[in-house]
Amino acid sequence: RCLPLIYASVRQSENMEGMRIVVAIDDWPASSTYPRAHFLRAIGRVGEVEVEAECLLWQHGVRSSPFSSAATAQLPSRHDLARVVEEELSRGRLDLRERIVMSIDPKGCEDIDDALSFHLLEDGTIEVGVHIADVTQYIDEDSPLDVEARTRATSVYLSHKRIDMLPATLATDLCSLRSEAPRLTLSVLVRLRQAEENRYEVVDTFFGRAVVWSAAELAYEEAEEVIAVSERRGCHPASHPSAFLSSLSRPAADAMKKCGARFQLPAVVESLVGLRQVARWLSGRRQERGAVEFATTELSVAVPAAATVDVTVDSSSMSGAGGEVKVKCAREIHNVVAELMLFANESVASYLHARIGSAALLRRHRAPGKEKVKDMADQLCALQLGTMFELDDLSDSARLSSLLSRLQHALSASAFHTLQIAITRGMEEAEYVSVGKAKRDDPGHQLASLRHFGLAATYYTHFTSPIRRYADVVVHRQLLHAVVEDPHSGVVPAWWRGGGEVGEEEHARKRGLYFKYRQTTPPLPSSVPAVVEDWAAHINDKHRRAKQVQLDCTHLFLCFFASAAPLSRRVFPATVTAVNEEGVEVSVPSLQVRDVVSEEEEGEVRTRMCEVEGGGEKWVGEVRTSASPPFEVEVLDTVQVEVRSNLAGYGRPRLRLHLHSKGEEGVKEEERSKRGVVEQAVSMSALLAPSASTSTLPSAVGEMRVTVDGGGKKKGKKEVDTLFATLSQLEDERTAELKAAMHAVEEGEEVGF
Repeated sequence: RCLPLIYASVRQSENMEGMRIVVAIDDWPASSTYPRAHFLRAIGRVGEVEVEAECLLWQHGVRSSPFSSAATAQLPSRHDLARVVEEELSRGRLDLRERIVMSIDPKGCEDIDDALSFHLLEDGTIEVGVHIADVTQYIDEDSPLDVEARTRATSVYLSHKRIDMLPATLATDLCSLRSEAPRLTLSVLVRLRQAEENRYEVVDTFFGRAVVWSAAELAYEEAEEVIAVSERRGCHPASHPSAFLSSLSRPAADAMKKCGARFQLPAVVESLVGLRQVARWLSGRRQERGAVEFATTELSVAVPAAATVDVTVDSSSMSGAGGEVKVKCAREIHNVVAELMLFANESVASYLHARIGSAALLRRHRAPGKEKVKDMADQLCALQLGTMFELDDLSDSARLSSLLSRLQHALSASAFHTLQIAITRGMEEAEYVSVGKAKRDDPGHQLASLRHFGLAATYYTHFTSPIRRYADVVVHRQLLHAVVEDPHSGVVPAWWRGGGEVGEEEHARKRGLYFKYRQTTPPLPSSVPAVVEDWAAHINDKHRRAKQVQLDCTHLFLCFFASAAPLSRRVFPATVTAVNEEGVEVSVPSLQVRDVVSEEEEGEVRTRMCEVEGGGEKWVGEVRTSASPPFEVEVLDTVQVEVRSNLAGYGRPRLRLHLHSKGEEGVKEEERSKRGVVEQAVSMSALLAPSASTSTLPSAVGEMRVTVDGGGKKKGKKEVDTLFATLSQLEDERTAELKAAMHAVEEGEEVGF
């Protein structure tokens, strides 16, 4: 945003110099050059990371104040959990405490919304469970706590902190599906029959309140490791339990031992493998119906409390004692969890559409309109891909999916990723909508008005994250209302009870899977179409603000890291996405940054039109820098860019990209070689089995830092020498093991420490 200078009257103005402050504009007289405002508060000193992050929250209207006393007064005590669980079981909640239920989340996750289960039934069918924290058990609709959660609408995950939608008592304790005690859930149980190899058919679906006791809180890396190790020869937990556990990393082994205290380890592992198999089927089914895989590069910035500026950087990360910035590596286990969550969301959406009607809160993703299609076509033509598609390919999900599949094999990896980004940017934004409003918006195409284009789903909603999204809380209430009104759902499933019909008396008792506020007068707000419509608009606005502030905060921390890192650590591969009269536009996918380079401080960038052999013209950029000989670039070329940031002055910190060189020649070979050996040795040291020759390696690695202090002096030569001396002492087999591990890194394994 461009704002004029603002005149504000403040006391002790000398104390405000160099400070970020908040003012409210009162008026802008026609006779005045500047608007007039009054002072509200001082945030802090310019250039301090916490202060700049707080400014982002103010800019985007994200509330970070503590919860009101009226809201927190309604919170139950964690000591009430056992009593509440027993009371709920006596009322008829489904008791799933003996099921093998596990959560799979990022490392350190505290607000665990969801857990999964896989169980073979006596009749040969499979029960897959998606168990979601039952937030509505603890929050009365329209209570002060509910109103405050609705106002916030979403949790906001910043690089250095989390702003919760719910108080921590609920978000990270009573509702979070931790493994130390049973928790209340709203569960979706799906019974599947294997139709043929790797294909299933849905037999029954059950929605209802349940009690689960998580067997393990697994990180993504641990879950994937457990599956991989179990599939090695001589490591299956059924036949070689000791070899299985000894082959796991300590965190994964500890998690499995904890599971083993309550369940047989082979059954736990088979559950994970079974979930993966079902997820592969679900993924294939989505692809068959035309789901589109958009660009989803995710940047991770982890900053510990009281961070110092200790930074090291490699080609995929900027990290150090003060924090870490890296691209999250895609793992199959991510897809396993995602596919099962998508399946549950679709199942709930279809049920709500059939049972609730106009008030049902769904999530739609409209097909791109004519203007969006034209913009995408222009983008693809700019990428010199104009002959490879038709306009209709861009407005039909199945055709677009097919087009992307063809182009993936025709283009380089970097060019294809650039194409994905261009198409992703051209899409409409997914949004929450009530069924009634969607049908009014497009009465002639009511089915299309609710469809999720990207997922190729007829109906879709958000059900699986009620701890961090208020939309899911609304959906939970609507589902429970629909279940209690539906005589064919909400009853303990016959297949789970071992067969046979549930009698009327039992059926009535089991309606204890009740909607807490059923048949109240007047109707609950979540069942009134006009109210839900207003909520959807509010939640959409809050969701957009949260996404933007999260991205801006990530880039803010990148600015601070880039300002401290030496040059060799700030050069990244990028792709040229446009060349025109404005300059050369480059994109760094790993950092989610784009910039137009129009001139260089230490050289120049000029663009010109040139003739193409066979007729026609194209834009070419001529680049002169002090870092390399002159070179030319055009669209889809790979270049090396230097990431810079300017933290001086009062403007908002911003990353700038500067062309460094073309192709892979950006960093001197000797620098890249030395840096690669050190950094890959560091990241791989944890994979080596402990031995006398490697026992000192972790401590040496831990000391190896390039520290940037106030004077800008580099430290660490002694520690680096120590590291290389240690590496030179490795035994031959350890050296071979290290080389193999390094080869794995080159093949795409995540690097970061």
